[in-house]
Amino acid sequence: MKGQSSGTILRQQVGSSVNSIYGFIADGLYQNQAEIDAGPTQFGTLKPGDIRYKDIAGAFDANGNPIGDGKITDADRTIIGSTIPRYTYGFNMDFSYKGFRLSALIQGVGKVDGYLDSHYVIPAVNSSAVKPWQLDYWTPENPNAQFPRVSLTSTNNTQNSTMWMRSAAYMRLKNVQIGYELPKSFTDNTFLQSIYIYLNAQNLFTSTKFYEGYDPEINYNAASSDGVALGGGNYYPQVKTYSFGIDVKF
Repeated sequence: MKGQSSGTILRQQVGSSVNSIYGFIADGLYQNQAEIDAGPTQFGTLKPGDIRYKDIAGAFDANGNPIGDGKITDADRTIIGSTIPRYTYGFNMDFSYKGFRLSALIQGVGKVDGYLDSHYVIPAVNSSAVKPWQLDYWTPENPNAQFPRVSLTSTNNTQNSTMWMRSAAYMRLKNVQIGYELPKSFTDNTFLQSIYIYLNAQNLFTSTKFYEGYDPEINYNAASSDGVALGGGNYYPQVKTYSFGIDVKF
């Protein structure tokens, strides 16, 4: 890349993986006005319950730790995650006993980050409704909330940051099928060779810490104009599918 960097949230930068996640490092939520006054200048009008960002731009101390310059700017953005899984795995199993058969496919990825923002995950942004899983937002009575205070106008809380990044690692039971082939005595003296009855299920189980209701396998959408720069939150998730069949051989 010869020293060139590009991308605001999906970042191409020397020394980092392709399509790395780029943004601010969230450092908790401001609990009171005194903390705001003592912190760096950020975006818009700050209020208790807003996200605090790490001030990492400026000089470095003797130990190589950054000394902030008292303000949060683009210079405080850094690589915060990777969209390329460190591990990709799959297990294909096939068992049979007499006339019974069981097959399953388990697949997944490990050590990978995903990102959603805007009204898909931020409560009340763009006048959107607050989803049930977003009710853990900051109030004076709920200081240890998962999400910042509810606001329709905050420019501080919608910045690209680790606040909205989640692990996109998952393990999924992609397919499972159980079946039974009827004994030959059922087809003797008939024009049939065999009868196999089966039940099939897809996407039966998924283990992930990604956002509830969103598929960790959703595609990247770097050209999105609605604020979702990684997994497109408007993509319909993969659904559980059940099917029943009979395989008859003549």
